Amino acid sequence: MIITDKNTTVAMQKAEVYDFRINDLLAPIGIDATRLSFSWKMKSGDFGAKQTAYFITVTSEIGTQMWNTGWISSDRSVGIRYGGQVLESATQYTATVKIKDQDGYETDEATIIFETGLPRSQPFGDARWIAIDEADSEACINLPAYRRSFETRSGLSITKARLYCSALGVYESYINGHRVGRRLDNGSIVYDELKPGYTQMEDRKFYSTFDVTWMLQSGRENVLSSV
Repeated sequence: MIITDKNTTVAMQKAEVYDFRINDLLAPIGIDATRLSFSWKMKSGDFGAKQTAYFITVTSEIGTQMWNTGWISSDRSVGIRYGGQVLESATQYTATVKIKDQDGYETDEATIIFETGLPRSQPFGDARWIAIDEADSEACINLPAYRRSFETRSGLSITKARLYCSALGVYESYINGHRVGRRLDNGSIVYDELKPGYTQMEDRKFYSTFDVTWMLQSGRENVLSSV
């Protein structure tokens, strides 16, 4: 929009959607597929600008549309609960949102990619907790470390790898000698200390999801260890 008078010309910026989040997270992986909530922010150079409608879609990796709200007349932009088809566990999805302002102007879409976590019912299937024998624990002086090696097929590129891990206490995981953490867009690594967090372990245990694609070596032995 351009406002003019005899002495001035002012270019007003149209509405824009930004900071699109799911469960208050940017591009999350391993989130609970049954409890999704969307939020976003709007900015505009127009005085008194406001949102009057929104339009959200969620699409699967293979292009199946899981949710299409159509245009919803509302000024809400926080706590929009997912209302589409049941989402598969451990699967990547793409969500988009666009809005209309008070003049009916339709913004460009904001996009976010997210990935669901493991099933809520028996997320680790028949897996058992790894522990040393009680007899060995009495003789153990140092902190026990658990190690397992595996190989990836040669000639194939690794497109996606996830590490789902938990413990009955604080732990650290390593792949090929490097500590597992969250890799940021700038290449730096953030480590989640004191994971998985305190709970009443008889009733509930947390787990963490890590993107470890970049840590694996194709066609070679890889070593996973935890302490």
